[in-house]
Amino acid sequence: MTCVSLDLRLFLRVGLFLTAGSAFSVACRDGPTEPGVPQYVRVRPEWVIGEAAEALDTVSGQFRLPDPHPAYVGLPSAETLAVAVARFYGDPNQVGNGPSVVQQDRGGPIDFNELQVCSRAIYSVSPFGEFPPEVPGPTRRAWGSAWAIALCGKDATAQLSIGVPDHPMDVRVVNGKIVFRQFGGGEDFSAVGVPYRYPLGLPLTPEEAVAEVVQLTGRVVTRVPVGFNQHDNRGIGQFPLCASWKVEVDQAVSVRSEASGVPAQTRELFVRRAPACFSDSIAFYTATADQPTSRWIVFLKDTTGTGTNTDLDSVQVALTGPVAFERVTVVQ
Repeated sequence: MTCVSLDLRLFLRVGLFLTAGSAFSVACRDGPTEPGVPQYVRVRPEWVIGEAAEALDTVSGQFRLPDPHPAYVGLPSAETLAVAVARFYGDPNQVGNGPSVVQQDRGGPIDFNELQVCSRAIYSVSPFGEFPPEVPGPTRRAWGSAWAIALCGKDATAQLSIGVPDHPMDVRVVNGKIVFRQFGGGEDFSAVGVPYRYPLGLPLTPEEAVAEVVQLTGRVVTRVPVGFNQHDNRGIGQFPLCASWKVEVDQAVSVRSEASGVPAQTRELFVRRAPACFSDSIAFYTATADQPTSRWIVFLKDTTGTGTNTDLDSVQVALTGPVAFERVTVVQ
């Protein structure tokens, strides 16, 4: 099973309304996934107050996600790159197994040359702050915040999700085609095939996350859910479309650590599919009370500018969000 982003150039790589608690059957790149019935959750007005209520479209039951104020790559640029990536995958002269990998994710063929931007883009926030100047572009893009851009086929359902880092690109789009640097670069984007059962392009939507929280806690949600790149205990992050949703409720609820059994009170829950992006289960996590203020990251530093000679280097980067989490169970 693989759920780790790969450098593309090295390894080219209206549904049924449901109530909260609906189950989805899926795996994370363990094999093909069969077509399923389109499904999504609609948020009810009584589930939300304050900012969350103001952002809810009561006709569709979906949130109007706020502008994330990206630092480097705006949504139009991210969408342009995403479509160019799809065309790159659809080029019959392309070398590598990238197209076959993402079609295995999906569980069927992808119409790379017909895909267009659709559904909502989401923004996955990184816990890392500003990177020191010596950190190279590939490392910044791998660890930084990123867009998840859903691309749909002619049937208006998502087939491919392109992750576009919110850091300066080492690729350009010229006449709809991607132009790579001759040397250097890397981690310019990620690509994941979207299984049939996720027609909106997300394994877990913010609406599903809210529905799960409301059902299990009995509380109402006060803020629009925020997509967050929740690193696991090995320091491995998530594909942008797999982002956890940070959900805040109006009053503290009782939870218990699944690992230690220690009880706690919290208003903030991180909701994701577990143990992997396309898994059945939806799990709750809390950020632990004791969080580091920085983290060391290791990277390859090109000392020649040719991409042929690299030295291992490391740097300490400030953290602006949590990186230590506990899986918890809500105590009724």
